[in-house]
Amino acid sequence: MKGNIPTTTGKDSTTREIHSVAAKREGAAVIEILQCTETYAPIYDTLHRSLATLRKKERRRVPPLLPALHALWQLEESSTKQVGRDELAERAMRIAEVLDIPTSVVSTAFIDTLVESFGQEVSPVVAILGGILAQDVLNVIGKKEQPLQNYFFYAGDSGEGSIVYV
Repeated sequence: MKGNIPTTTGKDSTTREIHSVAAKREGAAVIEILQCTETYAPIYDTLHRSLATLRKKERRRVPPLLPALHALWQLEESSTKQVGRDELAERAMRIAEVLDIPTSVVSTAFIDTLVESFGQEVSPVVAILGGILAQDVLNVIGKKEQPLQNYFFYAGDSGEGSIVYV
């Protein structure tokens, strides 16, 4: 049996194949137990996936770090020299266009901040990201939830976290 699970973006999931569904009653509540197989895309494949399936409002909320990281990874793959601000900004704008998100998301002020922070590690930010990852791992091990297929971005300067579904 093949099935599609609706995601929060409204699109059907093509990454999950449902093998069986069983209902279990606990008091007044009925709990459905799914036996399914998840297919995960390698991170490299997600770098080229368009975000056009997201609603317009969701695309405007995509953090500037997404196209900037994609640009940084591409530039580091293709060059041995240190990445410059102008080169990174230009590539990030092009990637924003490919991902179908507004290029206004990537500001020069953000690129300047990103370039200044190269090579730095902020312990509290690392601890927060480790906690979020551990929570997801525990949910999978406890067979409570499937692993998430998305990116999580945490802005340490503002304390905000956002999820982008891939």
